[in-house]
Amino acid sequence: MKLRALRLQNFRQHVDTLIEFENGLTGIIGPNGAGKSTILEGIAWALYGNPVARGTRESIRFHGAAPRSSVRAELDFELGPHRYRVVRGLTSAELFVDGSTTPTANSIGAVGQLLEQRLGMTSREFFTTYFTGQKDLAAMGAMGAADRGRFLSRVLGYDRLQRAQELARQKRAEVIAALRALAQSMADADLLAAEVLAATARVKTVEGVLGKATRALAEMEQLVVQTEPRWREAERARARDVELQTVVIRAETHVESAERDVDRAQVDVHESEQVTAGLATVLAELAPLAALRAELQSLEEHSRQAARRAALTEEITRLTASVDAAAARLAQLAPAPTLRAEVQASLVEARAVAMVALDAANARRTDWVRDRQEAETLRSQKRDDYADIKTQHDRIRELGPDAPCPTCLRPLGPSFEALLEELGDKLEAVRVEGLYFRQRGEQLHVEPEDLKALDATRVETEMAVRALERRELKIEQALREQVEKERELALLTAQRDERARIVTGLAGVYDAAQHASVRESVVSLSALEVRHAVAKGVADELPARIERLAAATLALAAAREAVHTARLARVSHGFSPEQHAAALGAWEAATQRRQ
Repeated sequence: MKLRALRLQNFRQHVDTLIEFENGLTGIIGPNGAGKSTILEGIAWALYGNPVARGTRESIRFHGAAPRSSVRAELDFELGPHRYRVVRGLTSAELFVDGSTTPTANSIGAVGQLLEQRLGMTSREFFTTYFTGQKDLAAMGAMGAADRGRFLSRVLGYDRLQRAQELARQKRAEVIAALRALAQSMADADLLAAEVLAATARVKTVEGVLGKATRALAEMEQLVVQTEPRWREAERARARDVELQTVVIRAETHVESAERDVDRAQVDVHESEQVTAGLATVLAELAPLAALRAELQSLEEHSRQAARRAALTEEITRLTASVDAAAARLAQLAPAPTLRAEVQASLVEARAVAMVALDAANARRTDWVRDRQEAETLRSQKRDDYADIKTQHDRIRELGPDAPCPTCLRPLGPSFEALLEELGDKLEAVRVEGLYFRQRGEQLHVEPEDLKALDATRVETEMAVRALERRELKIEQALREQVEKERELALLTAQRDERARIVTGLAGVYDAAQHASVRESVVSLSALEVRHAVAKGVADELPARIERLAAATLALAAAREAVHTARLARVSHGFSPEQHAAALGAWEAATQRRQ
């Protein structure tokens, strides 16, 4: 293997590095971190891919490159008689052989498999031999002599020579075995000579039989040659007879067709003659048809006007009912303006009364709530005072005359009893006052009767206001309905008057029975008119039908003459089925004997 060139793009420290290897040794010099080992790693990565790279696949990309920039290693090398160029990326690989522009392999797996096959070693073996570091040379030394010899033989290509030698030995053994088997299968020479003599005798016997058969076949051929002309002549005569018979049959068919044509023509002529005779009677019956059609058209118009008048009359009746209903509703809505003024005045008065009741109820409720809160506050205050005095009383009684004075903090001494009695009186007074305020709070906890009465009055006045407001709303709706009904009454009245004017202009006389009678007569005579038109067409065809009858008669005579001529031709041909059968039998017998 001989390296030619290496190009690294965005690979580790190399943004875009191109190295061309000359013949001989190549030394790489540089400080730590300059990328010397990265060049070797790029060669290995180009050959074997991601498994031999340090770190993860993303750590291979140059740290200053864009996130989606391509990472590329391109290695050009020679191996044996071929030159290879492998181009590898993070997710792709291509292998070109001998300067071709079309890749021999174009996937990571295919490129790796093909390079491993051509190099003759796996990535681990490659790194422990050709591409080993100075600290990894011990791998070769760790092998035994036999393992090291086998490995070097495979690396140097000696194992292929050994396989070739083994194949040559196997081929030589197969050829020797085949020669031995062929020699064993050969028979004895005397036995072969006896078989040759017997075969020669059998050939002479067969040749004699063949000569007799050849002479007999020649005689049969002569017989066939003699009988075949007679048979062929009989076949031609038979074919001619069949042809003449076909002519006779065709002519007879023409006669039958001509006879049918004559019969049809005679029927058509007879029909035209009968129809021509009845045309005058039909024309007399059709004379009043034009007048009846004019009368029917007039009656149809009267019928349409009568139907229109009936529909309009029905609509006028409906519109009159709607006009009456609208007028009645307007009469019901007439007092609405007066009622609105009355209700509005009552509503103003009711709202004033409701406002007075609301103010009175609110004022009384405010007083009640204030008294209840005051009672609860004083009760709570008396409870706190009682607790303080009780604590002071119990403490002084517990300490006795040595208890400190609450004012000067000196021992009470002789004042002990007097102070204790004074505190007892205060406790009783505070207890009585607290009991009073508790009872007062319980009394004020329930709404007073006068407040309930004021609330009832407030609710009653508010309900009266709402009732008047609902009544006012209904009156407003009635006023709007009054306007709509007046507009509707005017529209309905105009529609009714318009339809009445149209009814006045329509004809008023229509006889339905006369209309039905005239229509029936027109239908009957129209059908007769159609039949007359058909009959007239048939009568007009009488000359043409007479001509067709004459032509059909002439064609029938010609067809009968053709039949007579064809029959005479067949009789004059004189074909004999017996002679044909005899010639055919003789030829078939000769043919069978020849076979």
